[in-house]
Amino acid sequence: MLKSGEAKQTLEIEVPNLGLVSYTKTQVYTCEQGLLGFPDYHRFVMIEKDEVAPFRYLLSEEDSSFYILVIDPLLIRPEYQLEMDRSELNGLSLQEGDETAISVIASFKDNPKETTLNFKGPIVFNQTQKRFQQVIDEKGDLKTPLFPGQ
Repeated sequence: MLKSGEAKQTLEIEVPNLGLVSYTKTQVYTCEQGLLGFPDYHRFVMIEKDEVAPFRYLLSEEDSSFYILVIDPLLIRPEYQLEMDRSELNGLSLQEGDETAISVIASFKDNPKETTLNFKGPIVFNQTQKRFQQVIDEKGDLKTPLFPGQ
């Protein structure tokens, strides 16, 4: 648990293509298993920048050259529902009353109209405990076009 004042301490990290990024410990999330394909990264910083909103950066604190862009899937598919058994979310340390959120990973191409979203491997966040876990949604698509029909 953070002591009073620790959460407000500003930290900085140099990020390729983004420059110097400032953040506080309240923006750091832990992922015990790591992301699928990247099991060695466990601490990530959630960064919001106006120039990429509504996307957010999820930046590895262990390797600042590794970051992904994520977005709330409800902004793209308002009807989206992730059906998971609580036992599948053991990496979140969920407790009664914890606030959760879901994001999907965006894959940008040279042509922005070819951007896709990964609904096959959504990320579930425990906002209260500052933890997250990537899960497999068997019904989800790996490469859902952000701009269908483009």
